[in-house]
Amino acid sequence: TPALEYTEILMGKGGEESDKQSFRFNDNGGRDVTLRFDLTVPLARFAAQHYNDLGMPFKAYHIGPVWRGENTHKGRYREFYQCDFDILGTYSVSADIEIAVMIYKTLNSLLENNDFTIKLNNRAILNGLMNKLGLETKTSGILRVLDKINKEKEEKIKQELSEKLELNDGQINEVLNFVKIKGDNQSIIESLEKIFVDNQIAIQGINTLKDILSVVRSQNIPEKCFQIDLSIARGLDYYTGSVFETTHNKLPSIGSICSGGRYDNLAELYTSNKIPGVGAAVGLDRLIAVLEELDLLKKELTTAKVMILTMDKSYLNEYFMMATKLREAGINTELYSDDKKLDKQMKYADRKGINIVIINGSREFENNQVKIKNMRTGESFDNITKDDFVEKILSILG
Repeated sequence: TPALEYTEILMGKGGEESDKQSFRFNDNGGRDVTLRFDLTVPLARFAAQHYNDLGMPFKAYHIGPVWRGENTHKGRYREFYQCDFDILGTYSVSADIEIAVMIYKTLNSLLENNDFTIKLNNRAILNGLMNKLGLETKTSGILRVLDKINKEKEEKIKQELSEKLELNDGQINEVLNFVKIKGDNQSIIESLEKIFVDNQIAIQGINTLKDILSVVRSQNIPEKCFQIDLSIARGLDYYTGSVFETTHNKLPSIGSICSGGRYDNLAELYTSNKIPGVGAAVGLDRLIAVLEELDLLKKELTTAKVMILTMDKSYLNEYFMMATKLREAGINTELYSDDKKLDKQMKYADRKGINIVIINGSREFENNQVKIKNMRTGESFDNITKDDFVEKILSILG
């Protein structure tokens, strides 16, 4: 999807906060355009536009930059990358489960010791609470305030609920006491079933939570990585069902590194077709901030494993042919641009952490040989034939 959308596509879809943070302007053609604030709204627009061609359910992934005009600090930027994965065109709880499991599998492959928590909730449960308290008309506003509950002091939350949304003290206490319900997942489920005995809206959300946790257990995924948290509302208005928010247990201050949820009505803003959806996004910049803080990110100055030194520019064609053979064998290769002194080229390779250098001058080319040096061990291989040098480098690299 494009970085720029017509403003009417994006405005009012995420809510008051996302509207305020959006970069909006008139382009040189006088068109009212906005930089996308996430990848989900443009995906819904895309699915609506190409509904007849896609086939449903439609599974998509998308990695790209998004923009939000907010105060920057560690893990929070005005331009950042999201890695989205979504399933559109089905109301089935199996899609919610697949997204939940994918969040776990993705983060488990990158972070050590399962030291992260995927917090689960369901908007239907929160909608059921609003129904129970007679606050349906204020649902969006209340949920936007609740989304700040882990970031701001309780007094400020109460003040917003009172002054901005005109809730009375009894309603405020009921809402806050509800989202503070704690315990293991089973005890929270039991508490919810007692609170919402006859509330069909909330019961639907409770059953979805039970289904997700049931599959998690059957997949031998540690249940400690999944925790029902009734305070998780997600601040974007388009969520309708499951919501997910993931933080690293040792670095919660960096914020959510993977969030998402179900958005069943979003695409209907662009088409008469029903295109429910559920998905999540890894915040790449935040994830990198966590990996750096935990020293889990291997720092490399290059992806090249081999460097071909330029000893004699009259053999430029031969150097390029060697580089092409290595690249065709799947070996990332860098060709040094200038015929500088040997020690300068070697220092450059060493500084970048390149494992192997090829040191070929006129003598090697005249004898149809390749001279290879392992920069890690210092070992040299002087009499490798041109036919065998690729295999030799593959064996050195293992």
